[in-house]
Amino acid sequence: MNKPRLAWAITGSGHYIEECLDVLSTLGDVDLYISQAGEEVLKMYGVDLNGERANMPVFRDKSVSSPLVVEQLISAVNERLKSLP
Repeated sequence: MNKPRLAWAITGSGHYIEECLDVLSTLGDVDLYISQAGEEVLKMYGVDLNGERANMPVFRDKSVSSPLVVEQLISAVNERLKSLP
């Protein structure tokens, strides 16, 4: 059985963003999903995405309604549910 992964999404809120990233850096097997607004928030807080990419896969959605991120997230959740006993 594959080890489960955690999907973490960053949207347009910066509340506790630095603390969240600190926690994520201590976890393994995390996929980070970032919306367009999330990328703007990270820039406002001076977070370098290249540093995050070194620690985990980062998926960036450039569309306004984020259908690609939602589709990827639903697919990942469905795969995890299939692997549960």
